[in-house]
Amino acid sequence: MSQETPMLRQYKKIKQEHTDAILLFRLGDFYEMFLEDAEVASEVLEIVLTSREAGQRGRIPMCGIPFHAASGYISRLIEKGFKVAICEQTEDPKKAKGLVKREVVRVITPGTLIDDQLLEEKSNNYLMALAVSDDSYGLAVADLSTGDFCVTQIPADPSLILDELSHWQPKEILVPEDQVTELAWIKQRFSIMFTLRSIRDFRWQNAQERLITHFQVSSLEGFGCHHLKAAIGAAGAILEYFYETQKSQLQHLLSLRTYYLGDFMHLDQFTRRNLELVQTLRENKVQGSLLWVLDRTVTAAG
Repeated sequence: MSQETPMLRQYKKIKQEHTDAILLFRLGDFYEMFLEDAEVASEVLEIVLTSREAGQRGRIPMCGIPFHAASGYISRLIEKGFKVAICEQTEDPKKAKGLVKREVVRVITPGTLIDDQLLEEKSNNYLMALAVSDDSYGLAVADLSTGDFCVTQIPADPSLILDELSHWQPKEILVPEDQVTELAWIKQRFSIMFTLRSIRDFRWQNAQERLITHFQVSSLEGFGCHHLKAAIGAAGAILEYFYETQKSQLQHLLSLRTYYLGDFMHLDQFTRRNLELVQTLRENKVQGSLLWVLDRTVTAAG
């Protein structure tokens, strides 16, 4: 005989598929968290940690948040560097025979925000994928909230990567699990979530097929990136991650833009910082920067 209630067994089965995320488990009008997730979330969110009867094993740690006010709590978890898996009831409890069916309908991470309540009003929310090739870096960035999706391939020069990171300011970076050591220096210099992904996601053949299928084209030549294998790998990894976390079609990702560093006047990270283009030197604030001045428009047209 099981020592756990059917609900707890259901919870643990779903949690096993999302071990790297805080699981918000829908129970009526609340999202509940249990066991270690409850202990962590109660401390981060400063909410009461209580307990729930769990069968013969006794009581287990539990905390909860109202589903109608979940955005604020989710935002705080994301800001603290956590991923959040949203588990909803997928059938009407009144019609359920036995335990209500539940499944994760979305995984929210720093680089996959789409809700207005979670996004910063005046800045993009980029997810970056980065992979090292023999003599170059493949790089892709995408903002799921706007549909912006770009790729490039640059020489294997760390200073160029630093400039791209400073330019895009991604909220999360996807890296191949076999290259985490090579790219660890980035994590040490930037407070950005590093997410390790399967090598398969970055393989050129897999990524190319994924992109061709998504954009419904016969080749990537029209996007100008067909010869950039490392860049294609990075773009494919982003697309796979979006499908995995959003659990839905990505119809607003309509195109892929290829850019080259030589296409633009290049300002390195130190020049941009000294010019106070988006942040002030002394306090690292937007107020007082060039962006702050230009953004103070008085008409709808700007």
